[in-house]
Order: sequence, then structure tokens, then C-alpha cells
Amino acid sequence: MEFNQNPWLPSSEALESWLELPDKRGIQDLISQSLLAPLQDFLNRPSKHFRAQLVKCGFEIIKSDRRNEKYVEGAMQILEAIHAASLVVDDIQDNSEWRRGQPTLHRTYGLAVALNSANWLYFWPFEIIEKWELPPEAKLDLTRACHRALIRAHSGQALDVGTPISDLPQERVRSVCLASLELKTGALTALALELGAILAGADSQQLSELSRVGSDFGVALQMFDDLGNIKEKQPADPKRFEDLKGRRPSWIWASAAHQLSPKPYQEFKRIVDTLPDETQLNAYFKTASWISDAKEEAKAFLDKSLKQLNPSKWEMPAVDELRALGETLKRSYE
Repeated sequence: MEFNQNPWLPSSEALESWLELPDKRGIQDLISQSLLAPLQDFLNRPSKHFRAQLVKCGFEIIKSDRRNEKYVEGAMQILEAIHAASLVVDDIQDNSEWRRGQPTLHRTYGLAVALNSANWLYFWPFEIIEKWELPPEAKLDLTRACHRALIRAHSGQALDVGTPISDLPQERVRSVCLASLELKTGALTALALELGAILAGADSQQLSELSRVGSDFGVALQMFDDLGNIKEKQPADPKRFEDLKGRRPSWIWASAAHQLSPKPYQEFKRIVDTLPDETQLNAYFKTASWISDAKEEAKAFLDKSLKQLNPSKWEMPAVDELRALGETLKRSYE
């Protein structure tokens, strides 16, 4: 199986050289087969690239010089790489069968190869940053931002895979779900704005404010994604109801726990328990009025997150671009 070379990944020759083996070991074909080919496969699949576009917004929104603009594209690729790695691991943990229009990586290459490839992809960005001709403090800030995002995202994933949300008391569900959204998705979108802003020379206050905006943008992104997960589609979506089947924290659980009184909430849980048979749940969502409220709340959350950007403090074309991304996000999940 051959793939178009993703320019951000090293060639097998370059990787063998970088590994600094004491002698030429002739492993290029094997390292390509067991590491680079799976990654090429995944990174070449269609993607909306919402998060990568936020990196560019983070750079453009800072009123500063443009000396480091040549690294923005690389930072966008770093963000996409970390995101891709998280998706591969998430698919393994959820035992998913489909991602970005094709079988999941662990279904194609086996669990061990997919997991190792994803883990490698978490670390490779740090080598890329180290090679950039930036001041040491800028490299350190970029590295720290990536480390922090990875710790937060993995903590959120711990909630996701280790907390059957339907087992929690109803009064705890919304808070835990929002924490999961903030850590899993918000951490990565916050990182996107941070990477661009660091390259643009943002100060600590600017970074803090943009990080909050990015986190809230990510929460809204996940809200819309979770709503899309219950939408009936043609052809049938193999990932539909995945979060409900896995009892994963999500915006659907958060909304149900918040908007339903105890008895209707227990009925919702009972219907979810009939999965994987989707008959009762399909009928339920056709008449559940609280889903419309959940959509409106997601839209309001996104609008509120973008209103945090005071026009007097930021470059307005970039603010407008960020708002346009928000409107695109709304439409893409309608």
C-alpha cells in the first residue's frame, strides 16, 4: 500500500539517520511499513482542519511583528499531528470501527502498530520545535504549551474512558461532562491559539486570555460534535450513538441531566440501555424537545466564547476570521 508523502513526516531514510544507530542497519523498509505508512494513511484522510486554522488565527490576532511567520505552517501541522494521535488512541479505547471515512487504524494495521504510531506522533512535534531557529525562550514556551495540553487532554480522557456516566448521580453528570469537554477538546483548541500567539510574541496576559477563548471554542466544537453523533443520517453513520453506547461523558448526557427532571431522566437512561438496538432511541430523539434546547445552548456558548475578544486589544481581521470559523462550525453540524 502506497501513500502520498506527507511533507511534515520524515522519510524513512531521514528517520533512520535521525535515530543515530551506531551502524547502518537497513531498517528503512521496516520502519516505513510499521510506523510511517500507518501515519501517512491517517494524516492523508479528509479533515475539516478547524483546529489548525485556529493556529493561524492565534498568530494573526496578536499586534506584533511577523518575524516568525514562516513557522506558522509547521505549528498548524504540529496541532494536526497531536490531534490525529489523540483520535487514533481514542478509537482504540472506544473500539471504534470507522474514522474519517475509512476503517480505524487499529482495524487496518492491528492494535499494537496503531497504538505505537499514535504515541510516536505525540512526541515527534517536540523534535520539530527543537529544530526551529527561534530564541530559546520561544522554544520553551511552545514546548510547555504542548506538554500542558497533553497532560490536560489525557486527564480528560481518563474521565472519558474510566467514568460510566450513567452510573453517576444525576446532579453530578453535567459538571463531569463539562470537565471532560474542557479537558479533552478544549485543551487542544486552546493549544492551537497558544501556538500561533507564542510565535507572534504574545505576552503572558494575552496568552492567558486566548487560551480561555480557545478552550471555550473547543467545548462548543465538542458540543456540536456530540449533537451530530445522535443525528440520523443517510447513509447510516457507523459512529452514530457511539458515546451513548460507551456511556461516555458528552453534551447529550450533560443536557439530559440538566434539563430533565428525575423521572424522565431515568426513562432516558432506560432507553439508552436498549442499545445497541437503536429502535427505541431513534423514536425517542424524534420527539425529545430538550435536544433543541441543547443545540441553542451550544450556539449561545460559542457566541459567548467569541465575545470575550475585546476588539480594542486584538487585530480585528483575525477576530473576524475566528468568528467566521465559529459560524462555519455551527453550519457544519446542522
